[in-house]
Amino acid sequence: MLKKLLAFALVVALSVFAQGNYSPSSKGGMEMGFGAKVMMHFDLLYGMAGTDNELVDGSPTGFPGADLGFVARFGLVNNFYFTPGLDFVFTQTSHDYIVSSYKYERMYIDFNVDISLLFRGMVNEKFYVTAGPVLTFNLGNSFSVDDMEVDYADMNFDLDDFLPNEKVERSAFSFALAFGCGYGVTKNITIDFLYYLGLSELYGDTKLIEEGGTSLVDMSGTKLMAFKLGVTFWFN
Repeated sequence: MLKKLLAFALVVALSVFAQGNYSPSSKGGMEMGFGAKVMMHFDLLYGMAGTDNELVDGSPTGFPGADLGFVARFGLVNNFYFTPGLDFVFTQTSHDYIVSSYKYERMYIDFNVDISLLFRGMVNEKFYVTAGPVLTFNLGNSFSVDDMEVDYADMNFDLDDFLPNEKVERSAFSFALAFGCGYGVTKNITIDFLYYLGLSELYGDTKLIEEGGTSLVDMSGTKLMAFKLGVTFWFN
């Protein structure tokens, strides 16, 4: 799906590039604007203490995630802008867990609202860099394991029957920093890349089963990292 989005963005950029003498820093009514954006992203949970456990196979990664939202643009001083945004965000990450030489998949799905407070500085007439904090509010999350069936000694059994009933709860709020760059293709279209670095724990209230909690894996220290690529359409 991401390949299709990248191909679409490239086609749009190439088809309108020759027409666009657009400068995101140009005057004449361009100091304030409002737009809609869509982004696809690759997500990674990092810092999870449980990944040091030999039973955890790899760090949780997921692909693709998606953002859909709105962004505004306010000129502050020459070539410098405040560009706040509101995004509805979907992330999905997973990793394998090993039980008696068999693997099953743990999957984490989140639905969030991101409020980004980004600042944009123009490098030249079309290229800009951006950075700022992102506030994330979790609307809902789900945790699941796959329904793996194992054929052992001619006897079929469901691996889930041998696992405890796990429960993983995500924190209601998290904080991140975002850094990136973008390019003004036309007056109404910009392409953006963002690196999202989570700074707060996502599963701080989830404890290990042996400590009286609900998880086989130590979720402490878990934060979100994402690489995002998207397109913004500016209405004005």
